[in-house]
Amino acid sequence: MSKNAAVTLTQHLDAVSRRDLKTYADTVHPEALLVLPTGDRLIGKTQIIEFHRGWFADLDWSQRLQLLSMHGDEHVLSALYEVDYQDFTPEGQEIRKKYLLGLVFVRDESGQWQMLHDQCTALPDTPN
Repeated sequence: MSKNAAVTLTQHLDAVSRRDLKTYADTVHPEALLVLPTGDRLIGKTQIIEFHRGWFADLDWSQRLQLLSMHGDEHVLSALYEVDYQDFTPEGQEIRKKYLLGLVFVRDESGQWQMLHDQCTALPDTPN
């Protein structure tokens, strides 16, 4: 697996945690696809960045990621995480969700790695 791919993946995830839209945008491929846990799709970098602009403006969510698998070569990197997501309603009620996050990064002609596919799959709620 390419060290540069792993570095870009880390930058991508760190940018989400820090709500750093510029750094996040730098890691997104122009033709990227994002599938939300609802099944809604965001197609292309512009739609994805606009979605993240709104999400990053919400300051009370947090998430913890656990790496489940990672595979790659000199052209492609895929990673699968289990995510524990916490947020709050406007009334202050806690929202907790678990989902799988699948990411695919590709290397372009210039050697730069970018996220091409981001898929979030909701996991069933478990009793507390």
